[in-house]
Amino acid sequence: MVAAALHCLALLTNHKTALRKCESANQPDLPMTNTCYNFQQLNEALLSCTSYYLTKETNEDDNLAYALRDGCGDQSGDLFDDLYDVQAHITEHQNVFNYLANFTGEQK
Repeated sequence: MVAAALHCLALLTNHKTALRKCESANQPDLPMTNTCYNFQQLNEALLSCTSYYLTKETNEDDNLAYALRDGCGDQSGDLFDDLYDVQAHITEHQNVFNYLANFTGEQK
């Protein structure tokens, strides 16, 4: 748990909400329980396994947010406020989950 929290701290220092969620990752209802991935890793997983990709955007409060875009560049759904929410959403796709699990050795 401590190693996972330190890993998250290094990757997500500007995303306090994501870090707080990641630090509580031992809860069984949270996906990808011991790892928080960075923007590049999540985007690479999407590009490798789907026709989607991530972009960094600015929300209505001028804060960093993330958009999931299809192959035509159209935004799919609402903006994500943090990378943890992106991760939770995209790992519902089994191939994306497995791709990211290769970084840590986890399998669903």
